[in-house]
Amino acid sequence: MTSSPVTTIQEWLVGPLNTPFFTTSWSVAQPERTIVFVHGFNEHITRYDHYFTLLSQLTSSRIFAFDQRGFGHSAFTLPPSSEEHSHLKGTKRSRKGITNTPQQRVDIEFWVRKEAEKAKGGKVWLYGHSMGGALVLGIPTYAASSASGTNAGDVPLLSLLSGIISSSPLIHQTTPAPKWQVSLGNGVANLTSFLANRHIPAPVDPAQLSRDPAKVEENRKDVLCPQTASLGALGPMLLTGQALLTDGAPKDWPVDLPLLIVHGTADAITSPKASHEFHSLLPAEHIKNKYITVEGGFHELHNEPAPIWEHLAKDVSEFVLAQSSNSSVPVAAQVETVGAGEQQSKL
Repeated sequence: MTSSPVTTIQEWLVGPLNTPFFTTSWSVAQPERTIVFVHGFNEHITRYDHYFTLLSQLTSSRIFAFDQRGFGHSAFTLPPSSEEHSHLKGTKRSRKGITNTPQQRVDIEFWVRKEAEKAKGGKVWLYGHSMGGALVLGIPTYAASSASGTNAGDVPLLSLLSGIISSSPLIHQTTPAPKWQVSLGNGVANLTSFLANRHIPAPVDPAQLSRDPAKVEENRKDVLCPQTASLGALGPMLLTGQALLTDGAPKDWPVDLPLLIVHGTADAITSPKASHEFHSLLPAEHIKNKYITVEGGFHELHNEPAPIWEHLAKDVSEFVLAQSSNSSVPVAAQVETVGAGEQQSKL
């Protein structure tokens, strides 16, 4: 296992709608590629530090992540006002739990374009987990719409992507939320901001996220992982995931856009069955894809006990490196089942 030093930089940067975002990057000294990451519901990017440090080393990459609009430090922490952060003056902080799917897609596109520009014309990998996992699966459909690339001179969004990685995507919940909750949330999101911004309980049991007691306790005490959600965010988020199967997203997947989906069989939050169905609906001619099932894996595979989270980093890095321009051997479409014993032996 490589031990290349990784530099971690935390910054407040201004994104769409003049909103300040809390961002973090993990990078080796001379990165060969860039990965843009989109986190899940009611969490934040600091929780990925151990995982991204290793993944950056294994992929020789710069990993860029941001606390999404309405989540994490971007919503719960007051941006610094020192002279060093004068670029934040006049910005408008996002509110706790207040977001919507169309704006999330705009935010993702913004950071992808920023990172592609920083890579001096290089492509970037797009990686998402849970809610973020569903959002990145919907990017090809969004990229083909009129909502993408609205600025003069914008190149097509898909031309900036090397591939997409989705872990435990929120396509369907393992135990669906009450229909009234989803319908109400989606309905008020299209009415007034007053109703859309109202918060309701949205509990997620930390014990269902990981089998690592320390990670469970960390989540339970983390004030940046609240147990509520705005109506305007919750309903559309759940319907957006469901629409991935009903709106033809997998069947219309670009044949030259690599895709990796990873899901644990014991995920009590998001449905591994729905992830497998999405993968099975990809075009037959799409050979640059892989579905990895982790036997007994919980929702946050990156926070599972070692060596599971380390093996996840290894699986992701192997897929990314196999798709690099230096690889002359194409990766055939495949489904792989990995058990705890096999994970131990592969490290």
